[in-house]
Amino acid sequence: MQPSHIFAAALLLASSAVSAEQTVGDVYVVPQLGYTWLDNDRSADDNFTYGIAIGKHFSDAISLELGISRGRYELPLDANLDLTALSIDALHIFARDSAVSPFVSIGVGALDTNPDFAEGHVHPIGQAGLGLMIQAAEKENGALKFSFRPEIKARWALPRDNDPQDKFLDYVAMLGFQFAFGEPRREPTPVAAEPAPAPAPPPAPPPAPKDSDGDGVTDDRDQCPGTPRGVAVDANGCPRKGSITLQGVTFEFNSANLTPDSRPILDEVAADLTKHPRLKVELQGHTDSVGADAYNLQLSDKRADFVRRYLIEQGVSPSQLVSKGYGETQPVSDNKTEEGRAQNRRVDMAVLENPGEVDVEIEPAAN
Repeated sequence: MQPSHIFAAALLLASSAVSAEQTVGDVYVVPQLGYTWLDNDRSADDNFTYGIAIGKHFSDAISLELGISRGRYELPLDANLDLTALSIDALHIFARDSAVSPFVSIGVGALDTNPDFAEGHVHPIGQAGLGLMIQAAEKENGALKFSFRPEIKARWALPRDNDPQDKFLDYVAMLGFQFAFGEPRREPTPVAAEPAPAPAPPPAPPPAPKDSDGDGVTDDRDQCPGTPRGVAVDANGCPRKGSITLQGVTFEFNSANLTPDSRPILDEVAADLTKHPRLKVELQGHTDSVGADAYNLQLSDKRADFVRRYLIEQGVSPSQLVSKGYGETQPVSDNKTEEGRAQNRRVDMAVLENPGEVDVEIEPAAN
């Protein structure tokens, strides 16, 4: 195999190459197969060789790579000569962004010379070469590129111990298959179209109906005006009978301590209860389903008891109040959503005894 044959094949490949430019920053690996013409003083036959190189494109002009190659060559008397070369090479690339990029290389390294019949030894080497990077294909986003890489090198095995006879000049032709890995290309950001002129603002809506007692039902639909704040009402604005949820009474996370916003609500509840000292109610604590059942039961009991003690501090008679925790057993909403879990973390107030002073109808609490 002659060097001219290598470059004829390279030119044939170049004629069918597609644009897939080498990119600065890419790391690449190059499996190689080739042929070595040995110095006549080695007394060995020329033969095929193989190798691999690993490198990186550091700039538009410079790449650095580490390479290793190996070959076995026949000596007289049925003996063989093994040559293993390890080198680091700098490549100067011309027209890197073209489909075919010529390059020259220069490198240094070591050559392990190991004949069958004698002890091996290592030569320092210098080498220089020229070649082509022929861009063949790339992944759509540019993260992987494939190139053919034919090249020819002259390799000087320098003398050991200053022996002028202990030097050799070999020629190596290689065809490499280069795989380069890099960052995917970023798609260009589309230019935003000019926004259409803003339409004229609509006329101002009429004022919203008032909710004088703050129960969530506007005055035009409220059949029970003056409902105390914090008491749950039905669609007509009237207090729900039996079990009443104290809307807005919330607790610190994973705690029985009231949040600051809850205290004004309980202050109004306390004021209403002190007006009817013979009315007895049960404060019922509930939780969502997050956590162990036993822990939730204990937490709900603590929360209900905390509300009871707070109302007593505000002047409600202890005989009017009992507290009990129900844990997660009586949800009023779906525990699969955050909104549903928030509704299940509540305190209800159920009437236990009605001496007749207060008109209260007991209805079963929601399960």
